[in-house]
Amino acid sequence: MLLAVSSFEQVTKVLAVARTRLGEVLSAFEFLDAESMHMVCSHAQQGVVNPLKPQPEWPVSPFYVLLETHGSCEAHDREKLEGLSEVILESGDALDAVVARDSSRTAAVWRVRE
Repeated sequence: MLLAVSSFEQVTKVLAVARTRLGEVLSAFEFLDAESMHMVCSHAQQGVVNPLKPQPEWPVSPFYVLLETHGSCEAHDREKLEGLSEVILESGDALDAVVARDSSRTAAVWRVRE
């Protein structure tokens, strides 16, 4: 899952909520700032785009959070991520979110990180 958040304080809130709601299946939590996202989307050779915005232009958010789960059941993990996404969006701690529902979407999210 990739989230757009508007402050570093919200990054830390998202981490706390993710730890609580995902528990042991949380396998990755990383963040990057807007400048990093801009550099990746502007200069990567692999055609990297911001999964939360279709154009590789300046990002929509000051910070981004990347979350990944590794539980024993992919469907259960996805359900937990979707629930987390709803909670975080409703609380206002995230501006936007994308939950990777297939391997190509997962690859697009991870290309940003790589």
